Amino acid sequence: MALKRRSFIKTAVTVGSVAMLPKIALATRTPTTRRRVVVIGGGFAGATAAKYISMWSSDIEVVMIERNAQFVSCPQSNLVLGGSRTLQQLTHDYNGLADKYGVKTVQAEVVSIDTDKQQVKLHDGVAVSYHRLIIAPGIDVIYDDLPMLASHEAQQKIPHAWKAGPQTELLKQQLHSMKQGGTMIMTVPATPFRCPPGPYERACQVAYYLKSHNPTAKLVILDANADVASKKALFKAAWQQYYS
Repeated sequence: MALKRRSFIKTAVTVGSVAMLPKIALATRTPTTRRRVVVIGGGFAGATAAKYISMWSSDIEVVMIERNAQFVSCPQSNLVLGGSRTLQQLTHDYNGLADKYGVKTVQAEVVSIDTDKQQVKLHDGVAVSYHRLIIAPGIDVIYDDLPMLASHEAQQKIPHAWKAGPQTELLKQQLHSMKQGGTMIMTVPATPFRCPPGPYERACQVAYYLKSHNPTAKLVILDANADVASKKALFKAAWQQYYS
């Protein structure tokens, strides 16, 4: 059954910057004529939810809480490795949500949620009241199975770059500073994992850069899967045509 806009607004009880809102306004419940939806997280899910709820009803106040001042797009971040994009081109602020759609954005970190009082508590002690709550904080890397990579020092030596940002730039620097004829080893985890085409897209971008700037170098892929886990025919055809 299709979920209509009004039904979504009425029943949404799921959950997830950058002008700070007055603390008094955040800590008090808005009048019943203008109900408040609080969105935790300003990634693809959180920002999209905030945008469309605000578009669908002018009677709803939408407050999005995001700890970062800017959003860095992970899709296309592999293009940074090959030099086709810069990280700056994939970095966006949240001004458009406020200016175009009236979303109130707060740069802060959520430390707790009180579902009885219907309040979200921020790191500075401010309590933000809500009528409906959307939690969309995104994902992070859990190092339980790879404790040897949990430290900052280890991640500086072996960056995963699964989250676009500083690690993307670090991996790019390592790739571009490889000695001529060197070898890069890339691992692919067993499925399921975030963005199945991602590792193979990265392999293409690394191979593209090496072919242009370090043609005697090698890329070795250690794949935990029995075969290419996503778009197998497409990737294998590209590797055969361009990088074999």
